[in-house]
Amino acid sequence: MKQYLLLPLACIALWGCQEQPTKETPFKMIEQVDFSHVKITDRFWSPRLKSHVTATLPVCIDQIENQTGRIRNFENAAKGEGKHSGIFFDDSDVYKALEGMAYSLINNPNPELEKS
Repeated sequence: MKQYLLLPLACIALWGCQEQPTKETPFKMIEQVDFSHVKITDRFWSPRLKSHVTATLPVCIDQIENQTGRIRNFENAAKGEGKHSGIFFDDSDVYKALEGMAYSLINNPNPELEKS
């Protein structure tokens, strides 16, 4: 029974030893960095991001526009006619593809992709 009390007591003891904020050491607020100001130029991520723009996004666009009824579902909803096709959460793939395109266009302007 004593062994089960040691961990909670240790946690309480350590929690009480935390440095409390004072006028000399106030909490520092974390500031977000706008992703459009970040440029990735290393040898690991740069080729992957380029592959995302040149290979992954075109396939995603083809899938949502031509291979599935995902875009057609949006067209039907806008017109207020037709039936929904596919799985009920198919719209999330469209949102993910749009998000991928938007992020890519920030650092890799592409007039062809902007037409999509």
